[in-house]
Amino acid sequence: MQQTRLSDDGPLAAGVEVPPLRIHSRAHISALASASVHQKIVQLGTVEPPVLALLKHWSKPAVVVALFIAILLTSQPITPAYGALALGAVLIARQIFSPLRLLSDNSSAPAKPRLLRLMLEWGAVAGLLLCMGISLKLGNVFPRNLILTWSLLTPLTLVMGDYWSTRALVKDAFDA
Repeated sequence: MQQTRLSDDGPLAAGVEVPPLRIHSRAHISALASASVHQKIVQLGTVEPPVLALLKHWSKPAVVVALFIAILLTSQPITPAYGALALGAVLIARQIFSPLRLLSDNSSAPAKPRLLRLMLEWGAVAGLLLCMGISLKLGNVFPRNLILTWSLLTPLTLVMGDYWSTRALVKDAFDA
């Protein structure tokens, strides 16, 4: 074979040989060498209902519920600052908390690791909120007794929310 130089403005030299191309038929092309074309199935999406998928990933509204219960218990007026705190808590909790696991998936596993995971994740959310509050100098915006009540009430609501949502998810999964 001769070598030629390609240029934008000039044609190829006359003596250039092009190697023959091999075109394979579709019957021989396969993503899995051991499977035939008829055995391959592509499934789009998930098999779980949309409510189940949404609840699995957004199952931590207990953080906001605990905040509003703490506001009511400490007799504080509801202000836009608490709405901003609730929004920040939900957004951080959404990133920190792991997706909810169905009881049928880990029914043989004891509840202690799940509870420990929930408490560690809440500790991370509370720590990030504390760092954000210190860096933004928001120490005087929220009363300390409210923050303490919220910090102690949230683990209880998380455990109750986890328990009841997994029960509801298992019931929905078996009904569907």
